[in-house]
Amino acid sequence: MINSMTKRAIGVALFPLLLSSCSITAQQVSISSCIESSTSLTVSRIDERNSRVFVITSPATFELQNQLKTADACLRNLHWPTDRSITVFSEAKYVGYKDEEHISPLHKDNQWSKAYLAEYFGASDKFIRMPALSP
Repeated sequence: MINSMTKRAIGVALFPLLLSSCSITAQQVSISSCIESSTSLTVSRIDERNSRVFVITSPATFELQNQLKTADACLRNLHWPTDRSITVFSEAKYVGYKDEEHISPLHKDNQWSKAYLAEYFGASDKFIRMPALSP
């Protein structure tokens, strides 16, 4: 397992390459670095337009709600609306909104819903476990 110092060193080393080769912003790199160095969550996607961060973790992660609160602290100083959120999935292939084209096939047998582990709303400190399966 890669420790947080190694992750940070890799992030710093790859930062210029990432910015020059794709549309990842400095803010996204900063968010990812902050969340991944302070929690066991892995950032998979950042949707700045909708003030949402998608993260990956094991379904058996203990203290998930506390980790999401810690991750939210990385978002508080951004110029995002107060309705920011963190969406948690079990695997990267499920990351996305339910109506996105690449997600549609994953609705078969409730695969996407089962992989959608939690939602955390920072401004209201609201935590919902298994939101797609909740009534």
